[in-house]
Amino acid sequence: MIKRRITILFLLVFSLEFTAQYKTVKGKNVKMSQQEMDRNAVEIVEILKFLDTDEVKQETIKAMKKDMKKTLEKEEGYIEKRVSEMMTDIAAITIENRETTVTKVMFLSDKSVNVTIQIKIPMLLDKHNGVVEKDVQGEVDREYKKRYGELDFRILRNSPKSEQKKVMDRIAMIQKELIQKKIKNKTMKYEFLTENLMLVKINNEWKVKG
Repeated sequence: MIKRRITILFLLVFSLEFTAQYKTVKGKNVKMSQQEMDRNAVEIVEILKFLDTDEVKQETIKAMKKDMKKTLEKEEGYIEKRVSEMMTDIAAITIENRETTVTKVMFLSDKSVNVTIQIKIPMLLDKHNGVVEKDVQGEVDREYKKRYGELDFRILRNSPKSEQKKVMDRIAMIQKELIQKKIKNKTMKYEFLTENLMLVKINNEWKVKG
């Protein structure tokens, strides 16, 4: 269940800082000259800057939260719901701090291209086991212990909801503080993902396919 949530979060996250450091590649069925390809590549990269708009950012976060709301409705335990909410908050921070670079514009024909983008993403969520990245989680655990003492989730699960809320509020606060501090101080670790976008030329305008 949690793995699926993480996959959904990653699929919904788009880049919000757009740069272009690309090479132009000519496919065997392309009749364009190099000059024509370069001119079209500039147009394509300009079009893809929509990924960097605040509107896309807000719509992406909105769609993500809407999807996660459905999941939260199925959760039975309070702690599980709060964990899911915190994962959503982390994903939102990820959206706000991603950087995308166009690395290759490959012309498949005069009217179709495959664009390769490299996405720089903060290492906050572990895609493999569906939890907060271990180094970040370790810092959160140590800071919690430093401020409030040892935390035993087995005991917490059997505690009143008011106590569970108090503890989860503290964890969420520490988690947010630490992440924001790491980003501000440029000590955050990043990973790089590669994605491909197909664009087609319709009525003399390039459009993202699908």
